[in-house]
Amino acid sequence: MEFCSSLEKETIEYDIKTRDLINELVFVKKQVRNQISYIPSHLRCREIVTYIYKNKSTGKLVYATPTQHDIIKGGKLTNGFIAASIADRIIWGLPFYRQSRRINLMAGSTIVNAQLLTRSFLSVCGFLQGLGDELYRQVTSSTALHGDETSCLVIHDDESGSRKQGYLWMLSSSGKHPVSYCRFYPSRSSECAKELLSPCKSVALQVDGYTAYASVVKDMNTVFAKEIEASEGKEEAERFLQDSKELLQKGILLVGCMAHARRRFYQVFEAIYKKREESEGYKTCTTVLDLIAQLYRIEDTLRLREDLSEEEFITARKKEAIPVLRTLRSYVRERENLHTAEAKLAEAIRYLLNQIDTIANYLESAALSSYNKVEACLSNSICMSRIHFLFASTEDGARSWALM
Repeated sequence: MEFCSSLEKETIEYDIKTRDLINELVFVKKQVRNQISYIPSHLRCREIVTYIYKNKSTGKLVYATPTQHDIIKGGKLTNGFIAASIADRIIWGLPFYRQSRRINLMAGSTIVNAQLLTRSFLSVCGFLQGLGDELYRQVTSSTALHGDETSCLVIHDDESGSRKQGYLWMLSSSGKHPVSYCRFYPSRSSECAKELLSPCKSVALQVDGYTAYASVVKDMNTVFAKEIEASEGKEEAERFLQDSKELLQKGILLVGCMAHARRRFYQVFEAIYKKREESEGYKTCTTVLDLIAQLYRIEDTLRLREDLSEEEFITARKKEAIPVLRTLRSYVRERENLHTAEAKLAEAIRYLLNQIDTIANYLESAALSSYNKVEACLSNSICMSRIHFLFASTEDGARSWALM
């Protein structure tokens, strides 16, 4: 093949060596197929030679099959090449058109293009869909979940034929065996959150202040309450809806993220008050950030104590963290009226006051901390790769991106 003529060649032969069978066979032809094989920073052509025979008595063709099968049967690229290309795209954020330029420069000729890499990527995603389903099953069956979503532009929308803003929705579970799962939806509506969270029960869900999560969790807990009422009575159903421990054991306990609240104060402090030490805004921001830092230190210190059981950890954390949370809540309420004319700081205060009771629910689960650090890492990696990709060409591409 012309596309491989400039590359170093590696030949792999498949032939039938069984002596007792060879006398019954008649050689028909030698089949030669070329693939591009990838070793980091090195390209070579893999020539696969298969000797084909014909059985004299039955007339059937007989030939040796490879011990390892190609994900894309008869494809131009080896499995290793495709895996390296996907890793470059997902982990290192290198778009396919840049990959193709780099590969062609290494080879000294045009041997691949972005379309070939894209088709291979989509084929592998179809091959791995079952693995994605298993990851989703594992993450939704855990006792503590982290959730988030981020935008993903699709320039060829299936319905309208024009560009549309879609979203990558993420779920992760930390713990002994961390699992993450990502799914594309064409919108950010509560219906998407409802479908994504539908298998969840007896779980703590830690998310930011986006109202879709709160709405879906409320609706799901209402359904669980009706089941409890039917089996255990109305009083138990009402207690279930009011008791965070009951929600964690029989429904979904919604948990807020302190990092999202902290970020607002930090950004306001850096942008406005950092050099205005005499201002009330400086005092408010630094006090709030110090109190939040105390919660982080409590968490980090207790996590180092391997002698604590799960129940002992929860008890110790509540004992130390609840007074800090109460102080934080009362302080922010005192300062609320003082900053009504300062839009950004007032917004940060309102967000914290609206979320602090939900944030405090993290105290009920040893698998959670005060901030959503697991999901933050996952969403940051997606956002960094989005800087390079900018968009998905189609919804199929966006779904494949999410799965990978």
